[in-house]
Amino acid sequence: MQHILPVDGRDALKQFINKFRKKFEQKEVPLSLALDPEMGIGYDELEQAGEGDDFIAQFYGKQSKKAGDLSEQLKKNFNKLIDPVSFASNEVIRLDKLGIQLAGTPATIPNSFSMLMSVADGLIFADQTGGTTANALSGRFTMASDKVLSHCQNISSLEQSANPDILFFDVAYMVETNVDNINRRKLVYNHQLSILNFDTSDDPLTLDDVMLSVQGNEVILRSKKYNKRIVPRMASAYNYSRSDLSVFRLLCDLQHQGIHPYLSISLEKLFPGKQYYPRIKYKNLILSPHKWLFNRTKFKGIEINKSGIQRVQHILSEHNVPTFFRAGNADQTLCFNSESPDDIIVTLDGEENEMMERAAEDA
Repeated sequence: MQHILPVDGRDALKQFINKFRKKFEQKEVPLSLALDPEMGIGYDELEQAGEGDDFIAQFYGKQSKKAGDLSEQLKKNFNKLIDPVSFASNEVIRLDKLGIQLAGTPATIPNSFSMLMSVADGLIFADQTGGTTANALSGRFTMASDKVLSHCQNISSLEQSANPDILFFDVAYMVETNVDNINRRKLVYNHQLSILNFDTSDDPLTLDDVMLSVQGNEVILRSKKYNKRIVPRMASAYNYSRSDLSVFRLLCDLQHQGIHPYLSISLEKLFPGKQYYPRIKYKNLILSPHKWLFNRTKFKGIEINKSGIQRVQHILSEHNVPTFFRAGNADQTLCFNSESPDDIIVTLDGEENEMMERAAEDA
């Protein structure tokens, strides 16, 4: 996937690099100075956050356009090889048979990343693949298990061994009490920088120790204490875009610099509006399962009784949905057996039949 998927460069980081060059040229300056909105350049105009809906709408438009541009690049590549207009039921797109032209210089993938997967019938079903580090998903479970903690520390050690000239550090940031249950974790990296909370690690990094410069197209952070380049890694699945703190957002964006963290593919995002999407397969790896999209009105008015259950089963059979399937949205899905009346009742019992909007084969 690193050969065919476009790299999702961070717009905010690109703008920061351009502004830094104009303001400081080749200089190395303290991180706090670079992010000062008056003496420095700030970051992503976050210092103006909260000044009105127009500001938020401006950013929403930028992100939507960028995502669309990336999708168009990938869509053009696939349009040369497949015909989305005539997706056939139970079709399988085999990436190793398509003759896709691979990138001459593939993007660098992280030293570790996560895969949400299942194994069935000799096939590996990959639901989600990617991330800047495998610790982003497993880090939260260090609070509950010493074995998980040891596993995460081993991953961080492997990452560090692969990059001896760099010091990786975790970014500790706990502000939202209602979501910090997924942000809490034990220390898995040797170094930590805390923002807005008290640091209890043995040898913490501090903001006044961090120097920043731009070399080529990269932002370089250096620790004065260790005189080494430092790179942030956040061992948490916390959605950092919720924060409008510029230093935190910059550090989190820097996790993605120079690597390709997104290795999943979705035909639904590339070709929206289809009723059916075929399976994407590479050898024994299922990158995207068979998917069916139903209009809510298709199940509207169906009563929860024997004839209603049979009606739903007929619709599923008509569209070649397998006996065992998943329904729901994003990561909030349930597994169903179409031959089980009790399971069919659950699909009909949801609010406005939203459960059956998306169905996919289940491993």
